[in-house]
This record gives sequence, C-alpha cells and structure tokens, in this order.
Amino acid sequence: MERIAKILSALDNTFGVSGEEEAVAAQIKKELEGFYDNCKEDALGNIILTQNARGGNKKIALAAHMDEIGFIVRYIDDNGQLLIAPVGYHDDRMLINQDVEIKTKDGMIEGVTGYKPAHMLKGDEGEKVIPFDSIYVDVGTLTRAETEKLGVRIGDYGHYQRTGKFINGGKIYTGKSVDNRVGCTVICEVMRRAKEAGIKNELTLIGTVQEEVGARGAGVAGFSVKPDVAIVVDVTIAGGASGLELSECCIELGKGPAIKYYDWDMGSTMGNNVSKKMTRAFEAVAEKNNIQFQREVLINGGTDGWTLATSGSGVLTGIISVPQRYMHTAVGTVYIDDLEGAVDLIVKYIQSID
Repeated sequence: MERIAKILSALDNTFGVSGEEEAVAAQIKKELEGFYDNCKEDALGNIILTQNARGGNKKIALAAHMDEIGFIVRYIDDNGQLLIAPVGYHDDRMLINQDVEIKTKDGMIEGVTGYKPAHMLKGDEGEKVIPFDSIYVDVGTLTRAETEKLGVRIGDYGHYQRTGKFINGGKIYTGKSVDNRVGCTVICEVMRRAKEAGIKNELTLIGTVQEEVGARGAGVAGFSVKPDVAIVVDVTIAGGASGLELSECCIELGKGPAIKYYDWDMGSTMGNNVSKKMTRAFEAVAEKNNIQFQREVLINGGTDGWTLATSGSGVLTGIISVPQRYMHTAVGTVYIDDLEGAVDLIVKYIQSID
C-alpha cells in the first residue's frame, strides 16, 4: 500500500498534458527499473515496456493513459497576459482563480488564471459561466516583451499547479491529474507484483498518449504490440456524494474497483460494449479471491478500451475502473484501497490464465 501511494504521488506531480507526456513516461521507467526486459517508444510517444519477452503462451497488455487535461497558449497580449485554449475536456466553471504552470523550452513558468473582478461585472455577467476563451493567465509581467523574456511562446502547454496530497493523512488522495496517473500507478504495481510472483506469460505495459483528446495513442499501440489480451485501467465517476445521486452513477469511493461493462462516449457516438469474456472472467476471479468490486455502466465517457479493442484485427479487452470524485478538475480525489483492489484483481486474473 505504501509503495502504491508513493508511485501515485510521484506520477501525479509530474507534468504530462496531452501531446507532451515525456516526463510521465520517464517517471514510469524510473518506477519500474529492473522490472522490464526492454523498452520502446513509438512515433506518437506511447511507452511500451515488456516483461518476459516471448515467454508463456499469451501476450498480455496492461494499458493506462499518461496524459492529463491542460491548455495551450494561443496569444500573448500587450500587457503580457496569456490567452489560452483547452487541451482535453474542461468544465469552464473550474478554471478561474487557479494556480497554473506553463512548460516552456527553458523550464516551468508559474501563473494564475483571472478575469474581471466581481465589482466590475455588468448586467447578468455574474450569473454566467466565464468561457474558457475569456480567461487570462497572468505570469507576473506587464508587457509582452517581459513575458517572452520568460520563455513563454504561443504553442506552449500548461496545466494546474497543485501538489497532490493525502487529505489529513488519511486514505483519500487528491491531485491535479489522478485521471489517469491512478491507472498508470495500478499497472506499474501489477508489473512489479507479476515479476515477484513469477508470472510466465509475456506482460507489456503500455503508457498511452493523447487519450484526453480522442484516445489517439491506444489504437496505434495496439496495432504495434498485437496482444492476445488487453486490460485497460482508468478512473470513473464516483456517485453518492457532491450532489451526484447513485441512480445517476452507482460507483462509490471505498467500495473497490469497478468492472466496466460499457465503454461508450454518447457525445461522439464512439466506443464499444466490453467483451463478456473479460467481464465474466474478472467477476469469477474477484468472487473466488474475495476481492470487493463494483459493476459499472457509465454512458457519459469513454476510455482507451474501445480504441484498443478495435485495433488491428481486434483485441480481447477488459477495463478496470478506479472510482474518482471531481472528475476533470484540479482536485480529483480517490481512495487508496480502491487502487490496491484493482492491482489485486488484475494480478489474480493474470495468474488465472498463466
């Protein structure tokens, strides 16, 4: 449990906006030093680490996306402030008055997001959500020249600046990018425990890129790796708190990982129904080993699972979800025991087919 917490913290506190995931890939390699036989990175930036290359009878892929939502600099005004565009899906209500960082070619630059003070709002402005394209990033300068001297350029990426933590020293962790450094943490720990347990089948960890902008990386990686079986780990929306009724979302924090039965983004009409072979196998393993789990059908979001399942000539794919509160904000929140349960379930499943 302590190791999982340390891996999660290290990964969550790493920069990795969609399209610039290199630092996350490097951290994953660091966490798994000595637990993989070979490593490669494809043209999109997916990282692929293999354990027991050409061993056993099956090739099993463990996939999680490395990227987080963020923004891209689209303009620098004469006052030195930045206008930005979203990278990934954002709730515009959450962006105002945040600490942020911009990654330049020379390093990280701090900033804050801002808008007109409430005293200066007119008419019904105060009742409306401030649109993303109206929010400024202030990097502590007064002119465009000063901002450019800091190294900021149009096209630079940025993200929320927030150090993750366990709230009041308990088991609930909150951070800027638990979606999906949680999944990365789980598959890292599975790779470690699989090696320690002497698993014979070939295991391939895939840290995918650009999931938050359309699940771009998973399909490319699936075509390259060509696994017999793939397990995708991502977060899912937790209900039962924050005004979200269980009838809307029946997954809860602290009640174990969820087996995903439906991976579909209704907004884009893309996705797939998860293989019954995999959902039933996960259920059987969980019940046999007394692992607490939940059953998930979420119709308002997809994962890398559907992209991986339909890559190449098709891949038998299952999806394990970790419940998360406050999705796509700077304060995503998870319960550490749910990560442990996800690791346990996946390791036991791998052992069942070894």
